[in-house]
Amino acid sequence: MERPYTVSLDLYRGAAYTPYARTKYRVLAESELDACSLAERNLNTQLDDIEYAAATDAHPIWKPDPAVSAVEVASAA
Repeated sequence: MERPYTVSLDLYRGAAYTPYARTKYRVLAESELDACSLAERNLNTQLDDIEYAAATDAHPIWKPDPAVSAVEVASAA
């Protein structure tokens, strides 16, 4: 099941050791690793030839509440 993730990315230019900028990107993905990969791929197509993005972390925008069972949610609706 896909869910929305917010991915933090560092932007690099050339062979620099430190990023010149930092940004966030939202994607729909099945896991955090997929979200990082997808965000990097999408952002790299928008950057100049000598620039690239590297994902640092990904966080789901929402998580299902583990304390509420699926039966309770279905009966509440």
